Amino acid sequence: MIKSHVSISMRLTMWFGVMFFLGWVLFGTAMWFNLNRTLTGERHQTLTRRVDRLQELLLKNQDANEADRYQNFTDFAHATGNGLAEVLRPDGRRAYPSPSAAAVAFPWPTVKMGDSERFIHVESAAQPYWVLVRPFPSMGNLCFCWPRHLSQETC
Repeated sequence: MIKSHVSISMRLTMWFGVMFFLGWVLFGTAMWFNLNRTLTGERHQTLTRRVDRLQELLLKNQDANEADRYQNFTDFAHATGNGLAEVLRPDGRRAYPSPSAAAVAFPWPTVKMGDSERFIHVESAAQPYWVLVRPFPSMGNLCFCWPRHLSQETC
């Protein structure tokens, strides 16, 4: 039998090459998971801040007439999320319908007033969205729903 002799330098080169490649794959995988977690957290934080500001706006204008409150909601929704937002009553009817035409086709999640704040992942027109659902009992059991497209990176 003829044995193939591979030089020590070639074996070391291959061994170091394999170790470097495995380390690179491990590092890349860890960075991908970290980036995914960070971006998801930032999207959640953006949605939470928007709903906090909307909640403050509606509380501040609680004594205003219904038309003024809806106009404030519409202005705020257009300024912060292209008009795609919903404020629902406990029975599921819209207290303040979204001022956006895209809201008609948007798959709003089913909301129960006893639920706690939660993020729901939905698909609309083959695009992924996070929707923040937050019940707000001190305002007559209203519930805020605010989506955020997963590819949006700015507030």
